[in-house]
Amino acid sequence: MVEGDQRALFRERTRLAAELHRLRLEAGLSTYKLAARLGLSQSKVTRMETGRTGAPVANVRAWAEATGADAELVATLAEQAERALTEAVAFRGAIRDRLPRQQAEIGELERSAGTLRQYQPLVVPGLLQTAEYARRMFGSKYPPGDPAVQLAVAARVERQVILYDDTKRFEFVMAEPALRWRVGRVQVQLAQLDRIRSLATMTNVFGGVLPLSAEVPGWAWHGFSMYDDRPDGDPLVHVETLSAALNLSELEDVTLYRDTFVRLRDASISGDAALELMAEVMGQLRASA
Repeated sequence: MVEGDQRALFRERTRLAAELHRLRLEAGLSTYKLAARLGLSQSKVTRMETGRTGAPVANVRAWAEATGADAELVATLAEQAERALTEAVAFRGAIRDRLPRQQAEIGELERSAGTLRQYQPLVVPGLLQTAEYARRMFGSKYPPGDPAVQLAVAARVERQVILYDDTKRFEFVMAEPALRWRVGRVQVQLAQLDRIRSLATMTNVFGGVLPLSAEVPGWAWHGFSMYDDRPDGDPLVHVETLSAALNLSELEDVTLYRDTFVRLRDASISGDAALELMAEVMGQLRASA
């Protein structure tokens, strides 16, 4: 996220938090009493009115109504909450600063979550990438030889240490093209597939593959990451395009992505079946070399 985007998001969330705090005080309610009215925990109420976490639109509506706000203010606060929860971030700024910083921010999200789910239709998820695969991924979008690319690769590889934290759960679903689409020489793809196979043996990592021959009960034509079980924040969905990223924390959006992921995961193959498919792809790669 670039500095201007950070400031704008902070201002939006701060204004909303201040208004929620004002309404509670004017209604003469403690955080405990308001939490009881809303059916939330007191800590959640405190986080929302201090801006430490995003305030879901439904919670903001209920908060405003519980504190006696008129219909116009209720609607205004709901719109403000929606803007604060839907965070669009453009990938602007100097490449040298942007790439490593982006990896650091994603690393923070990963550390904040007890469960991470990621779906990728065409490429290998970042946490599973080898250094060479990651270098070629970054190099496809940014000038070759730029030192920032190497810094970003190092940051991505450093992020992967989190996979060895057995208190966390990781679920990766890839479509078969992600295994076959080469970003470099055959040797690069073979090394990448070998790494995926080794990580699939970890007890806290689920690796699913959607075969091209499978009947899929749901569609997602772009990749996305879900950060669940966040003790200090609401669940979050992160979506990237070529030029921007979108962070979604509204309950309706999160539920849609979670349901889609579950359908894709249930349609995927895993365990020995996935390992056999990867072995088949690797055999075909060696034969083509």
